[in-house]
Amino acid sequence: MAQHLLARAARRPADQVAGLLSPEVIRALEGHDWPGNVRELANAMEHAYILAGGKRIGMEHLPTLVRRTAPTGAKGAPPADDLKTLEDVEMNHLVRTLERLGGNKTLAAAELGISLKTLYNKLNKLAEKRAAG
Repeated sequence: MAQHLLARAARRPADQVAGLLSPEVIRALEGHDWPGNVRELANAMEHAYILAGGKRIGMEHLPTLVRRTAPTGAKGAPPADDLKTLEDVEMNHLVRTLERLGGNKTLAAAELGISLKTLYNKLNKLAEKRAAG
């Protein structure tokens, strides 16, 4: 199911995203209760795909709620001293807000005081930056 939803988020056939989920991520997905069912899983896959920039998805790309149920420790957002620019700080805040709200972009945009379109633009910019980096 996660592979299918990841393919949908990536807008690619499922066979093209087959190796993007690390074994650690698969264990974390299996260990989560998924109270939001398929919608929560779909949001988690979209969130992870955007943060990973189209590359292999690691624990650091999963929403915080999913990482908490993982059998092993997980890396979160970068520590404050790793943030070099104002843009880094802004993106870190955006990601943390999305994680805290379970990937709900409408709530995140409202809490951040920006439009949903602006949120999507910032997420796309983040994905492009990570893909190039």
